[in-house]
Amino acid sequence: VLASMRLELPLDRAFACHAYAYLPQPRDAERLVAGLAARDFSDVPYNGFWLTVMALVADAAAHAAAPQIVDELYELLSPWRDQLVVTQATCLGSVAHYVGVLATRLDRPANADDAFAQATEVHERTNAPIWTARTRLEWGRSLITRDHERGLAQLSLASAAAHALGAHGIVAEAAALARA
Repeated sequence: VLASMRLELPLDRAFACHAYAYLPQPRDAERLVAGLAARDFSDVPYNGFWLTVMALVADAAAHAAAPQIVDELYELLSPWRDQLVVTQATCLGSVAHYVGVLATRLDRPANADDAFAQATEVHERTNAPIWTARTRLEWGRSLITRDHERGLAQLSLASAAAHALGAHGIVAEAAALARA
């Protein structure tokens, strides 16, 4: 389906690069992220979908983009940490979640911990349990190699919450990270 899409609009390209990053098809994800970043993301219209595009691209970039693009996204999204990524049809959680994912990729552990703590608090306060579990999963991923016990604790919290909600993908990913 993705290969047949025209991908003319930045929002379409953002959804596609996010999908490619998780398929995993990192080269396709990287190609689309690089295209959006080619002119410092100036081709992404600053409208009601800007945060959605940037969040999707940030998540994909953390998996499959060059470090300079990840750093640029980190700088672009950091001022928006207090916002939620929402449109009429989607909710992609707290911007702080994506800042944490980018900080992890940039090896900025203190910034990642701060962003993940903020995102977790926002997701809990707004009663967004799947997003809380996803943030704890990413926080656990960030911690597991540098503070194993804290990483396992975050992964356990993510897994328990996700299991209760039937989010089996999060449960499986948390288990794989805990075993690694």
